[in-house]
Amino acid sequence: MENLTEAIREAKRQYMREWRKQNPERVKANNRRYWERKAKQLQESRGESRNAKAND
Repeated sequence: MENLTEAIREAKRQYMREWRKQNPERVKANNRRYWERKAKQLQESRGESRNAKAND
């Protein structure tokens, strides 16, 4: 069973490698959206901690 699971993982990895190679613009767009979301989360968390300090 473990052998099958490893074979499935490797097949998925290979598929994703090929997909990324064929779709570089989509990969860039996904990465940009991810980091924009992370930056927004960071700004919000910093804003919340500043607001908490101001309220103390």
